[in-house]
Amino acid sequence: TILIVGYKDSQGELDRFRARRDALRLNRRLLVLGTVVGEKKERLLRKADFLVLPSYHEGLPMVVVEAMAAGLAIVATPVGGIPEIVAPGVNGCLVAPGDIEALSAALVRLSTDTELCSAMGRKSVEVVRTKLNAADYVVRLSDIYAHLLYRTPKP
Repeated sequence: TILIVGYKDSQGELDRFRARRDALRLNRRLLVLGTVVGEKKERLLRKADFLVLPSYHEGLPMVVVEAMAAGLAIVATPVGGIPEIVAPGVNGCLVAPGDIEALSAALVRLSTDTELCSAMGRKSVEVVRTKLNAADYVVRLSDIYAHLLYRTPKP
């Protein structure tokens, strides 16, 4: 079963997606949910095999970070900060925005190679622990501020 999850401003898109799903008679295989938060979101992430976010514009989407922390492989587009935390072939797949064939290939690859999918999920957890650790961010940010504060101006 594939779950499509929206966000608070996506109701119109979800309604169009549901209509298309119904027209294709995919109701049993494709569930379209609205906004999912809290324990329900955590439960869905624990049950998922991987996360897909084929977006055209992003910053650093929290859902990708949360999915990585839950041990999921990621299929996403290389927009915003995503390429900084998703390494192709390591903890996920990056596909160009709008490249439906590459997206399909990535989905088939992770759906059929469960060992690869699991290995990528383990790497995702490692990335969260090493690159997205809040304590490390505080140290790095403090170092940057200290450098800016104490550096001598250029003559």
